[in-house]
Amino acid sequence: MKLISVDGLRPGMKLARDIMLGKSILISRTMPITDSVIELLHGSGFQGRIVVEENGPPPAIRFRDGAHRIPILEKAHGIVELTGDVIVETFVEEGARLWCAGDLTIREDILPFAHILCTGKMIVQGSVTGATAVAGVSLEVGSAGNRYGIPTLLGTIDIQQSFAQLRQHQGHQELQTINEKITAISPVLASYSQRTRQGDKLTADEVKQVKKLITVYSHLQQLRQRLIDQANTAFPIATNTITVLESVFPEVCLRINETFFTTENKYPSLSLTLRDGKIVCSRNQLKEKQQAYTVPSSEKTAAE
Repeated sequence: MKLISVDGLRPGMKLARDIMLGKSILISRTMPITDSVIELLHGSGFQGRIVVEENGPPPAIRFRDGAHRIPILEKAHGIVELTGDVIVETFVEEGARLWCAGDLTIREDILPFAHILCTGKMIVQGSVTGATAVAGVSLEVGSAGNRYGIPTLLGTIDIQQSFAQLRQHQGHQELQTINEKITAISPVLASYSQRTRQGDKLTADEVKQVKKLITVYSHLQQLRQRLIDQANTAFPIATNTITVLESVFPEVCLRINETFFTTENKYPSLSLTLRDGKIVCSRNQLKEKQQAYTVPSSEKTAAE
């Protein structure tokens, strides 16, 4: 795909997306581009960029002004993994995939079957329809779903807290291993100490062995204390939020951490947070029954 201005449009080109004027379709993507269509665009005062089909590789991802910039996120990009903030300058194509460790801004829509995840804040200035959009801190979108009830997922999961808990779990395992090593060394050092107190002179090799064991023992004790300090550190808990500025249609699954519900009603807008394990809304009374996410038995078996 390629982004061009009205001046760059030529008869015979094929549109990849509808040309919108406000919220109305000005030129459908199925309409052939002719001289009269180009004249209509010039007369309408349309100043935006037009997406046309183009053979060849997808547009390059460039780093500029502190962020990775993607003109159009296409399925042809494959699974895109980026570290740092990302800006998608237009829309996300059907079936595209993106994971970024940072904040993410998408200037237009996320189309069906796309999977978009980031560890920080995500802002989608257009709509999310039939796609998955999950952020690590907060998620703000223009609208979610459509009137045909296409299943859509919006979520925020405290990824940093999850990483912290994983590191804590790994720390407990390391601490257990260190304690086992300390337990194995302690009796050996105690036996050497008892011999010296009884006046038994150690050989040169035994003296070297004792010095080596003392060095290892001291190092293990330092590691043990460091892991204990880390385990006692309180990790900050983020306030995860989901905000939909305009319409939320039925069949939109909204998830914050382990709590989720699927809309059965249409809402004009939503602003959601998690309080005492329940999703609450500051603008409307939620009518749907909420559930707690549990790992399916098949996933547990795979994890084990």
